[in-house]
Amino acid sequence: RLRLARGRLPRLLHVEAPASLSGRSARRNSTEAAEFATEHPLSERRGVWAERRAVRDLRTDRREMNPRLHRERDVAKASNGDREFARATQEERMLCGEVRKLSRQRRWQEALQVLAERPDSGPFVTSAVLDACTKALQQQAAWQLFEDMPVKTAAAFNSMITMQGWLWRAQSAEQLVDRMRQSSIEPDYVTYTALITAYGAVQETEKALGVLDVMKAEGQPISLVTYGAAMSACARAGDKEKTWGLFEAMQEVNLAPGLNHFNSLIVSCSRSRDEAKALEALALLRSRGLAPDNIMYTALVGCIPTEEPFHQEAVGKAEGILKDMKASAVAPDAHAYNAVLRVAASVGDAGRFDGVLAEMGSGGFQPNRGTALVQAELLEKVRQLEDRRFLRQDGVGGALPPAAPTLPHGWASALDPTSGQSYYWKVDDPAGTTTWQFPSL
Repeated sequence: RLRLARGRLPRLLHVEAPASLSGRSARRNSTEAAEFATEHPLSERRGVWAERRAVRDLRTDRREMNPRLHRERDVAKASNGDREFARATQEERMLCGEVRKLSRQRRWQEALQVLAERPDSGPFVTSAVLDACTKALQQQAAWQLFEDMPVKTAAAFNSMITMQGWLWRAQSAEQLVDRMRQSSIEPDYVTYTALITAYGAVQETEKALGVLDVMKAEGQPISLVTYGAAMSACARAGDKEKTWGLFEAMQEVNLAPGLNHFNSLIVSCSRSRDEAKALEALALLRSRGLAPDNIMYTALVGCIPTEEPFHQEAVGKAEGILKDMKASAVAPDAHAYNAVLRVAASVGDAGRFDGVLAEMGSGGFQPNRGTALVQAELLEKVRQLEDRRFLRQDGVGGALPPAAPTLPHGWASALDPTSGQSYYWKVDDPAGTTTWQFPSL
């Protein structure tokens, strides 16, 4: 089985499908996140976000995740971009509506064509086209369009800052906020929320929470989306206490948490493998009349402890969550299967790893780069287990063989290099007492 796994590894490592963001272990610090971003090309990260959008579109609480919805609920919460757009003409509004439809479908080239056909459309249409480019993570097109804008709007800055957050470029996001202020445009809650997301991506939790404090000090409206970004930042860093604290704080101001907030609670338990706390969050979710989705089930698998003495039941628990997903009519995706595979790899169970991999294939999911990385973990774990068994057999590690009995007083011993056996003699008469038998007392 190990040879078969090694044979599959090169093929899996060269597939072009992107790795899962959730399938990667949370980055320990911003340096690791930057290194990962350097190692993985932009085209791959675009694919990552395409997968995440596909999963997001299936979420039952997607409406609650829409920032525009929260602005519509309270006119006083209008962002700077909304106030700017209030000055747009009817024709500009119609063009912006057309571009936004293209933006939601990630048809950024067609959005650019709209602008090319109407070069004098004004800053509002340009900002909408820029937003389409940033949502599609088209950096070159977005930066060129942004820098060519004679008058940069708050919406344009916010779109660029949001894109930097998605690309884990917190420093670039900071620089854009500075440029925004230099242009006499004050950051609003949309700006701050995007900046929190950027800090969260590189696990600069203190900076993310610092932005939240600034928002409170400035009297900025803090919505479900903002709390979600802050909770996600803490959860990525494995800070359960702060994640749960934000969860309590949002309810104190009468904000009802959605699936994404509960998901952050569970993700915050993954680094410490605190399965009990994750199950507590799941029970709380169900008590609110909500049902877990694909993302939450996948995060729950990541909370299963795999170290001794829990390793023997870990794979069974992961497979049980997979069965619960199907029983609840929640279709597992490649990320969910990779999470279960990672549990099997962590305990070195190659047989069940192959079983889950076969089930993944029968479900119509091809192994992606994340699968290949998990398989590499399996090979390393199997190698470690084999080395450990070898050391135990040789008495080097693990359970040592019984110690040799003590020689009687006046006797000595040595190892025969030819036979590898020990021989013994009496110190005061070596010639007459040398023997292969251990001397009796």
